[in-house]
Amino acid sequence: MMDRLSRWAPLSGVVYVVLFVVAVFAFPGTPSIGDSSSSIIKFYGSHRGSMQASAYLLAYCAIFTVVFFAVLTNYLRRMGANVLARVAFAGSIIVAVGFGVGAGTTSILTHRSVPLDSGTAQVLNLLNNDLPFVTLFLGLALAMIATGAAVLGTKALPTWMGWVAVVAGVGAGIGNFVSWIALLLTGLWILTASVMLYQRMNADAAAMPPGGSSTVPAQGMPHGSDTRVSG
Repeated sequence: MMDRLSRWAPLSGVVYVVLFVVAVFAFPGTPSIGDSSSSIIKFYGSHRGSMQASAYLLAYCAIFTVVFFAVLTNYLRRMGANVLARVAFAGSIIVAVGFGVGAGTTSILTHRSVPLDSGTAQVLNLLNNDLPFVTLFLGLALAMIATGAAVLGTKALPTWMGWVAVVAGVGAGIGNFVSWIALLLTGLWILTASVMLYQRMNADAAAMPPGGSSTVPAQGMPHGSDTRVSG
């Protein structure tokens, strides 16, 4: 059972991307910061069901983000990027917190037991628009820059993947529309890396002799090299 879960774990990145796309693009956009209190209250009252569904999807995004980066950073650690892998995983935790905050504030805004007056609606809508994304982009910058540096240093993935990750991480830290472009670029990166990891890790498992220990290419060696180190 555990072997089967481990085999499919890299594809958690694909699940994350699908959930994120649905959560962001399949539901109505939230009111902007400049909208009036009455329009905010009306929006969350009339879109309660869809926004609660979006909140649940964001919560699951947090879960699958952590799972994917756990798989990715474990692979990078085995390839020799111990410190950078730990930094990347820490960044993914911050990303997950951002998703969790977004899910939480949306849930509060749509909860039937929370009466929204003008002041409460404005404050919660402000938090829902800004706080999750500040946290999300901060974690994204940390996770992707560290991941890119680890890939470039170990050749655990193709070199171009390392550069794309660094660019996405730097873009996430710039802010404004650049961070949104970086977020979309990160989604494409995770989608690609998820499939690559699935193929590589399952190829390694298939090539492993019965009863043999897990081995991976030595640090700095291309994947598939004959030089091996114990996992």
